[in-house]
Amino acid sequence: HQIASTQCVLLLALLWYKAVVHTYPSGMLVEELFLTLALFLLQWSRLAVGSRWHMVRSSSMLGAFLLLSALAALVIGYHLNFQVYILRADVIVSAVAMSMLCLEAGLALLVGLAHAESLGELGLVVLGIALVVIAVSAMCGLHGGIDGTSFHRAKV
Repeated sequence: HQIASTQCVLLLALLWYKAVVHTYPSGMLVEELFLTLALFLLQWSRLAVGSRWHMVRSSSMLGAFLLLSALAALVIGYHLNFQVYILRADVIVSAVAMSMLCLEAGLALLVGLAHAESLGELGLVVLGIALVVIAVSAMCGLHGGIDGTSFHRAKV
């Protein structure tokens, strides 16, 4: 929980800095603040479900953890790609968060494969990890292409 809290505090501090230094378009600062707070709640929920899974060893809990991980990857990807102002510090914080999320999802996959008691439970774990991989790949792919430029930005 410490890493998720630290990530969100850093993102809030960066948002405050950007609000002081730059002029935001109407309503965009509120949107970014809302998404940062939503990320905080999503990360806490995801980690609470993961902790609960550790106690009960339920494949549905592991599936919920992986689903929340995929949603968290999308919100982290927003911070990486679609904010009005993206600082290098935003990229570093988002990269560390995405790396931790991938590590946790990979460990969840290994544990899920070891504890799956039926084909249905195994399918749930595989589906969850597939969603995480798709979300992370999409968000990281948007950030940098093969030549180092972003897909969504026009080439000059």
